[in-house]
Amino acid sequence: MKKIVIVGAGKVGSVIANLLYHDVDAEIVLIDVIEGRADAIAQSYNHVLRNRSTYGTGSLTQDIESSSNYFYGHIRGSTHLDDLKDADIVIHTAGRARTPDMDRMDLLRTNAEIAHKVATRVAECATQAHIIVVANPLDIISYVFHKTTGFTHKKIVGMAGVLDSARFAYYLNRHIGLCSDQVATQMLGGHGDAMLSVPEHNSMGGFLPSVFFSQGELAEKIEHVRQGGAEIVNLYKEGSAYMAPAASVFSMVKSLVTGCSRIISASVYVEGGVYGKGMCVGLPILYGGDGIIKIFDLTLDELYQSHMNHSIRTIQEGIRDVAYIIGEESS
Repeated sequence: MKKIVIVGAGKVGSVIANLLYHDVDAEIVLIDVIEGRADAIAQSYNHVLRNRSTYGTGSLTQDIESSSNYFYGHIRGSTHLDDLKDADIVIHTAGRARTPDMDRMDLLRTNAEIAHKVATRVAECATQAHIIVVANPLDIISYVFHKTTGFTHKKIVGMAGVLDSARFAYYLNRHIGLCSDQVATQMLGGHGDAMLSVPEHNSMGGFLPSVFFSQGELAEKIEHVRQGGAEIVNLYKEGSAYMAPAASVFSMVKSLVTGCSRIISASVYVEGGVYGKGMCVGLPILYGGDGIIKIFDLTLDELYQSHMNHSIRTIQEGIRDVAYIIGEESS
């Protein structure tokens, strides 16, 4: 049985725990620095009878009649990073929450320090773990995990590309109404205002979105994706998006647990060329039971390469700002 540890029992972490609890046979540990929070959430979930109909007959009536499709699971709450020990999967959501007056980069130093502390412990006691980073600013926090743990790049991914791509699919399809499995999208680059979408990486029933929309309409939808998180923050006043990020993480964990590989966009470590000495940035990857199986090369025209270069520079600036945290020289 896999051991999955979620660091951070806020809204994102608790919803991830809920989704995993109902669908994945695993030992789930929820860690939070606030005394009692993770324990309270864990106990609440442990009182729920889980329905295993996903793996059952497909008939609700038959599943109800078959007690083998219902079972009690267990989530354990903790305040101690020592409970990372021997984790197979670590999901890092911990960090300061975003408020309307902040952008993702405002969170940088505080959340990088938290990430460094968690990553240090992972490197000490969970040496075989796959890591999924959720905390913002995501590309930089992913970089902190890579440099602090020293793990191979195949083990560490930042989730945001799955979320941003799902948002783009929604904005493309909400007035078209295709079946969801006919809409495939990828948002690339940094998770923030500088993310980009390359036309040939998107499909609506086998056609490019430009068949359905003008260039101006597509640009407007991409801008909606860039501002999607901020729009939710402004609506909440205190808090940020959590349902869609949690669902995005859940889909990635399912690939790790089942070995069913998927092509997704995610923040991954690359170096050389335009990436310089090394950084994490959103690229298309093949992701499955062994983590990152392949990172796909991008061939971009001059316009889209300039957009990608802008995104890269934004991430590199953030990396320079946290260099002191991970013991690197700022350059």
